[in-house]
Amino acid sequence: MAFHGDQPNMKQIDMSVETGVGYNPASGSLMFHNTSGLIQHINGDWADFTVSLALNDLTDVSVGGAANGQILSYNGTSWVPVDHDMEAIADLDTTTNSPQTTSDLFIRSAGDGTYSFAALDLATNVAGDIGDLDDVNTAGHTSGQVIVSNGTTFVMETLALGTQVTGQLEDLTDVDSTTNSPQSTANLGFISVGDGTYSFAAMDLSTNVGGDLGELDNVTAVATTSGQVLMADGSNFIMKAITLGDEVTGQLEDLSDVDSTTNSPQSTADLALVSVGDGTYSFKDIVSARRSISSISASTTGVVHTVYIVDTSGGAATFTAPAAHAAGDEIVIKCAGSSQTNAITIATADADTIDGAASKTLESNWGSIRIESDGTNWHRA
Repeated sequence: MAFHGDQPNMKQIDMSVETGVGYNPASGSLMFHNTSGLIQHINGDWADFTVSLALNDLTDVSVGGAANGQILSYNGTSWVPVDHDMEAIADLDTTTNSPQTTSDLFIRSAGDGTYSFAALDLATNVAGDIGDLDDVNTAGHTSGQVIVSNGTTFVMETLALGTQVTGQLEDLTDVDSTTNSPQSTANLGFISVGDGTYSFAAMDLSTNVGGDLGELDNVTAVATTSGQVLMADGSNFIMKAITLGDEVTGQLEDLSDVDSTTNSPQSTADLALVSVGDGTYSFKDIVSARRSISSISASTTGVVHTVYIVDTSGGAATFTAPAAHAAGDEIVIKCAGSSQTNAITIATADADTIDGAASKTLESNWGSIRIESDGTNWHRA
């Protein structure tokens, strides 16, 4: 071994190491033993090289009081043992919702970079749709349907009273059964109030039940004609035309077109029912019921049931039949002996005809003509 160098305190040592059998000087290393002061060559496989160290030997590590399961965590100065659990996470709030003491919690983001434990609650903490639930099938649902159990899973169905829904009418929110309970009063109908609510009411044809006569079981109202009435035939009701003296019992005063105010047939004898000429009738004594006689010498419009004696010695005259007349009404026009010189023209007040013509002419002395009404036109009798 030789020492050499340029500086007094800096020396280089050249060493020649002899090794025994089994030692390889090219792959080993020298180890200085700090107690004996000897330098020992250690083979390259480090079989005989041992170092006894612990974490606590590191100057920035303190493992004093470490417990089973703890981990090293840097506290800003050195590495120290800490518990390995959720409470050790700085941004997780476990003050009141410790997962060790409360079950069924999950970690929820607060939205500000921190987290806390919250209960699994669909109403507040879990976002999703009904269709996301494993046991719910909402395929093909329509408005108004509800989720109903079919014994295995939940499906969409339309609820129907009497099948899926058991209840009473009183259970319906829009039904007023406070005083009209169907359990205590018979023969009530379920009637709309008209404001979206319903109540019970007696079945009354005049107020609550709409319909036609033909819908009644004991009424035959088919093939009706104007003026017929509903009449009992002994078992049912049928439509019939009524006639005085047959189906109808009454008095002349019961007829709406007969004026019997002062001429009641019950209190005055020998009265006749005479047409007034306007479609109504009144009672007159038999004498006054005969035709009236009227002498005229100029053009005039006549009235029914009258004999007119016309004097045309002073000139021709026109007699006009009245516009208002009924079937059976009649008028007689008689010449006073001068119609050969001055003719008498019989005309109508409107578009009515006399035997199909607009007018007739009486040109013979002492001649006469009688016209009768069919209710529409006049005919020579």
